[in-house]
Amino acid sequence: MGAKSKQRIWAAPIVRAALGLICAFAAVPLAAQTIEGTQPLTAVKEYDMIEFDLANVANYAELAILMAPRPFMVERGDHDGVAPDEWVAFESSKVRRSYISTMHAPEKTEIEFFDGPHTINGKGIFEFLRRHLKWPPTPAPSSGSPDAR
Repeated sequence: MGAKSKQRIWAAPIVRAALGLICAFAAVPLAAQTIEGTQPLTAVKEYDMIEFDLANVANYAELAILMAPRPFMVERGDHDGVAPDEWVAFESSKVRRSYISTMHAPEKTEIEFFDGPHTINGKGIFEFLRRHLKWPPTPAPSSGSPDAR
């Protein structure tokens, strides 16, 4: 999910989603995206859903917690120019703390930091999907395969 993650997360309690995956979670605090916000995201054409007073109700972590008890993962590129890693880690840690304190299930939430930009890395997320959706392991490439290294 990208910049509009929170709209998708809002629907989690009523949608039959098995789990949640987010790239660049909490990239811009919701306070910066409300009508009084000053972050550039509110001025770009792509951002067309201004939330009136949402930041006084919840932030990314609180919206993600609505997905509980579903597994929830965040992946974050260290060179994502949208926001500092610390913002993402802070919001993700609130989700983890909630999963631990309310469900005693720290294994249902995680964050992966990777050396890259604002993109989908896809490494930790696929392992997360395999584990929580009970997918079979990916077979190792054969020695004749171009992917074998």
